[in-house]
Amino acid sequence: MIIVIMIILIWLINTNYNDVILNVGSISKILIEKNYYFIVQHTTNKDVNQIIKQRYFFSFFACSIYILLNIDKINSLNYISLIIIFIVIFKIQYFIQLNKYKVKLNQAVIDFPYFLNNLCILVLDYPVINAIYKSIDNSPDIFKQDLLILVQDAHSGKRIGLQPYLDFADKFDQVDDIKRIMRTLYSISITCENKDVIITSLAKIASDKVKSARKMQFDNMLGKQQLIPWINFLWIGMVIIMFITKMDLSGLA
Repeated sequence: MIIVIMIILIWLINTNYNDVILNVGSISKILIEKNYYFIVQHTTNKDVNQIIKQRYFFSFFACSIYILLNIDKINSLNYISLIIIFIVIFKIQYFIQLNKYKVKLNQAVIDFPYFLNNLCILVLDYPVINAIYKSIDNSPDIFKQDLLILVQDAHSGKRIGLQPYLDFADKFDQVDDIKRIMRTLYSISITCENKDVIITSLAKIASDKVKSARKMQFDNMLGKQQLIPWINFLWIGMVIIMFITKMDLSGLA
């Protein structure tokens, strides 16, 4: 059994990922999560297929360690344990990547009001698509490649009308009001009449969001400051307890 696992590990190291897919394609469709490609593309610059190959490698490696530790008592129960270990290690790597994505997404939620405020200023001087392009450098990291896709799709005509804006919004629907904002940006891009009114309404949304974000930051900072006296009291309490304990011990001596 250990020889079989070692052969699989060597094969995974030396073979091309596309060959892996050809050989275990149906298994991969079951094991690989639907959103995994999206998550990896937004958390690392590494090739997605290479990372999936690494997931297989570490899962088989964990199985080989288990076999080595139980080499003298291999039975049917151990085979079930091997399958469980493989799946657990395979899925743990997904959840690690998912957690990285959530961290980046949470940061994007925090930065979004300031990005939107900057975008509103650019919209005053440039067409919407050009303004979006110019805003990419100052956008949250997780948005950058998708904003570029939005601009490229709109310029090339690959996806016309509102669709490129909605495609972007659908990817990050956890961000509050993002669909409404994308619809508003599209309305500005096609409207000649009442354009100033729409831009003003967008600027108001951005201003409200910035105020809300600053209030939240202030509340968080205030909450941390309120904890400082309690931490000081905790240290003083610990010193007093240690002092009393020391006195009791010396009295007993």
